[in-house]
Amino acid sequence: KADDIVRAKIPFTACLSSLTSPVVIDDFFSTAINDKCSATKTTHFATFPDYLMIQLSKFAIGSDWVPQKLDVLVDVPQQLTLDDLKGKGSLPGEIELPEGGATQVATVNIDESVVS
Repeated sequence: KADDIVRAKIPFTACLSSLTSPVVIDDFFSTAINDKCSATKTTHFATFPDYLMIQLSKFAIGSDWVPQKLDVLVDVPQQLTLDDLKGKGSLPGEIELPEGGATQVATVNIDESVVS
């Protein structure tokens, strides 16, 4: 029909790639240097469950900070191989943060004239 809606077709593997792609975290407090810096976070699975439930959130935040539903079709295959999502431990060039370490405590200054 001429009135049929054409939707973007997103492969499910692209959604998984987005989940595991590196994300830069600004103002990350590092226990190794006891200061804020930029850090890179990646997500991988240590083990896989027998059954994996996935909920797709087809929403994005607009420039006005209002959630907008994405009118797209996600093509999910009948069979899925998740081997690429399995973690392999520390990779070359990665440095693990020390356990524990200093904790950053925020100082709060209360203006009594504003709260009273």
